[in-house]
Amino acid sequence: MKILFAGDLAPSGSDRAVFENNSELLKKRGTFFRSYDYVLANLEMPLIDAPSPIKKSGPVLSGTTKMVHGIRALGINGVTLANNHIRDHGNAGVLSTCAALDRAGINRLGAGRNLEEASQPLFLSYGDSKIAILSFAEREFSYATKDGAGANPFDLPYVIRQLKSIPSDYFKIVVIHGGNEYFRYPYPALRESLRLLTELGAELIICHHSHCICASEIYESHPIFYGLGNFIFTPLRKNMSEERANFWNNGLLVAVQIENNRLISVEKIPIERDADTLFSIAQGDKRDQYLEKMEGYDKILADEDAYKKEWNNFCMQLRQRYAGALVGFRRIVFLFNKYTGLSLLRVLQSKDGLRCTENLLRCPAHHEVLKTIFDRDR
Repeated sequence: MKILFAGDLAPSGSDRAVFENNSELLKKRGTFFRSYDYVLANLEMPLIDAPSPIKKSGPVLSGTTKMVHGIRALGINGVTLANNHIRDHGNAGVLSTCAALDRAGINRLGAGRNLEEASQPLFLSYGDSKIAILSFAEREFSYATKDGAGANPFDLPYVIRQLKSIPSDYFKIVVIHGGNEYFRYPYPALRESLRLLTELGAELIICHHSHCICASEIYESHPIFYGLGNFIFTPLRKNMSEERANFWNNGLLVAVQIENNRLISVEKIPIERDADTLFSIAQGDKRDQYLEKMEGYDKILADEDAYKKEWNNFCMQLRQRYAGALVGFRRIVFLFNKYTGLSLLRVLQSKDGLRCTENLLRCPAHHEVLKTIFDRDR
């Protein structure tokens, strides 16, 4: 069975119209995807016709339910919904998205009307292969609960239990939406967590969320891709810096072949954003240049000292931003709260600011940065 994995899909602006109108362009671009037995992408926005945006930190995304026809025309068979945007329009957005995908005959996993539904794996059978795919998202504002719609949570004990529940005669694939945006390497705890999952039965791990192509590695014979970058994600800002564009405007498709529940081959396929044709597959020298860069990322990840240096430099670049989201002067805060009965945090921070602070403390990726900053500042 030949499976193709794509990164984040979030068309807006003129790209949205292409998907809503089920244009001929999508059918032409889909010729490539239809050469695979199954194509799985990450749908990075809820599909809802009557938006009901929630209060959160970061951008709120959405598309319309008509876009499912364009997704299907592109040749995408299934989408993961476990990501940090699936609850951008609350329960209504999750339920609308699931219903639209179901009507269009597009498989979905990683989110649902409650935690039980969100946790359901995708099972595929093809010839002599039986494949199970699990999808999870790091904690931001998108988690499902026992009674609330949302994403399947990436909490390690919970993930391990789900992984162990898959029958032993299935080839197990884990898809994670997590990591640090615009950083080409996993944060240390994420790397160790995903390595552990391979030790416990995951035979292939795919990550997205970083908005850039990330390093990969083979750990105990099992491939781990730490970030595919964007697939079709319309830029959220018109005046994007050159540095940011170098992250945003290219991505990676990963093609795998599985036979008799064994991974036979893995291929990296670099792609570039193209305003006229949505994306293009890198060819010739350009393809070789991308693959050479990716090999460089992989070498840095394999060198513990080089990897640690990259991580520390990244954290220090974010030091002021993260510190600015938190209230310092612990003693002053303590005295103010004690003698006024008020919370200085609530006095100094707007509600939006408090949500931003909450996100830094709740999300493992941001939490890891904060821990490193504090460790280096001692």
